[in-house]
Amino acid sequence: MALIVVLLSACSVRQEMTLSRSGAGQATVSVELHRVLVEYLADLSGFTGGSMQIFDLAALEERFAAEPGVELLSATVPNAHQLRLRVRFADIARVFDAQSGVVREVFTFSEDGEQRRLQIRLTPHSVRALMGFSPASDSMLADILLPPVDQPMREADYVDYLAWALEEYQRQTPIATIIRNAAIRVEIEPEGRIVSQRGGRTEGNRVIFEIPVVQLLTVRDALEYSLTFR
Repeated sequence: MALIVVLLSACSVRQEMTLSRSGAGQATVSVELHRVLVEYLADLSGFTGGSMQIFDLAALEERFAAEPGVELLSATVPNAHQLRLRVRFADIARVFDAQSGVVREVFTFSEDGEQRRLQIRLTPHSVRALMGFSPASDSMLADILLPPVDQPMREADYVDYLAWALEEYQRQTPIATIIRNAAIRVEIEPEGRIVSQRGGRTEGNRVIFEIPVVQLLTVRDALEYSLTFR
């Protein structure tokens, strides 16, 4: 599930995935942290006496090894602020079914005759649960920067809060702009013909879903995305 959601407030995530009618496919994931977050993490690790290791590849490999039906083909860190993953799965439905609790309810892959349907449904509780799949190794980041569990925040208020918390790292680009520009982009190329999609846009034989990270972290009502193909 780290393929879908990497919840860092000043990063961009891009995933490209192929999906066959049988549910098999491959995915590549690129994660890039903004300079602001890298500098903040460096200061935080110094304060706690830790080391500057943002992405823990050993922990990632261990997590993927425990995921039924998913094979981690490669995981690299080109530099301190970038992560590249490539994975393969034989049956995406099996991957989803193996999850526990509310995470299992986020993703579904179903068949209806010749049609196949991939659905993603995100709620405040499931977003919190997905935080456990972030490839960032420093859990203190979530505790400090995420909205309080029992005190939901509106998008505008959360942007203001982060801009205040990170203001000393601002240079030419306002912190608020950096936060608003952070986004998750998922491109899916299915086998066969696209019948319909919800929450994204179609380009050729691909469906592209994009969501600002700040919208995801402050979600109050369910966010729903889907792709139907045959």
